Amino acid sequence: EIPIDDATLRASLNGLTPAALYIRSVSVAADDFDARFSPHWKEYCYRLIDGAPAGGTRRNRAWWVPGIQRECRGMICAARDFVGQHDFSAFRASDCTATTTVRTILMSEVTRVDRDEFVLSVIGTGFLKQMVRIMVGTLVEIGRGRRSPETVRRLLATGTRTDAGQTAPPWGLTLRRVQYVDRPIYRDE
Repeated sequence: EIPIDDATLRASLNGLTPAALYIRSVSVAADDFDARFSPHWKEYCYRLIDGAPAGGTRRNRAWWVPGIQRECRGMICAARDFVGQHDFSAFRASDCTATTTVRTILMSEVTRVDRDEFVLSVIGTGFLKQMVRIMVGTLVEIGRGRRSPETVRRLLATGTRTDAGQTAPPWGLTLRRVQYVDRPIYRDE
């Protein structure tokens, strides 16, 4: 039992965290709660920059990938093919130890947020090791015109990792949200 009310605890935690982090709410968790395995869904975002090398604040938060605007429509369309329950064998690290490779993606979209910046947002009920980064690597090859937009559907059907794109570097990836209660997904929370 914590001898402090939720609002005071939240304010105290916000005072201890860096400005880039913000605690929106706190609550007591059940005894069997597991931060990794209890979420109903998680949202990952991956930032991509086409054009001049990423600099300033974007340098460590995005992957600079020249040429992804060549086929950006194909990349945007292909991202939607991840939605649904699929076998993601082609999108896992070689040392992934998950007992099943079937995962459910609730939302997957590539959005152009600036002249030279794209963001892949993926919401799913669970992810395999390096799954999002391999999804990004595959979409980048589609965006560069090196693969067709049908590549994602083919990879989901065959499960062949060697046919997927490279594993994107980690610095563009952000865990944006983790939802522990079952409720609708709102885009601008």
